[in-house]
Amino acid sequence: MSDLNVVCLTGRLGRDPELTYTPSGKAVLNLDLAVAGSGGEGAEVHWVPLVCWGKTAENMATYLGKGSRVAVEGRLQVRKWQGEDGKARSKMEVVAERVTFLESRPREGIGPGKAEDGTASGPNATETPLYDDQLGRVTGTHDPKVPF
Repeated sequence: MSDLNVVCLTGRLGRDPELTYTPSGKAVLNLDLAVAGSGGEGAEVHWVPLVCWGKTAENMATYLGKGSRVAVEGRLQVRKWQGEDGKARSKMEVVAERVTFLESRPREGIGPGKAEDGTASGPNATETPLYDDQLGRVTGTHDPKVPF
């Protein structure tokens, strides 16, 4: 039997996404996801570090803001590095392989179904694209008026 490394979470973004690029030009996004613990209303909140790559990172930076709800499917990874003080450091994080936007908040007037000038465009101007990084393409849309 082989090991299984799968993570499925829903939560809210802890801050606005800040997109950066690696020296080779690949988009990367690091942020924290607030996930409620068990216990219902008033439960403890757990902060889970996420890393997103490629088009997933670019779409999140475009369509999401602090507090946006997302569903994340991915895997755990431990990143190791040496700190400025010379000590070994490590961090466990979730590498998001698929992110579903449960709600979006257009950033800077540009967002789902909006043109550069902020006006609605297209037949489904309220829908948010769902991007699957493993498939490398948009796999559908989600109308924020329709709950999951």
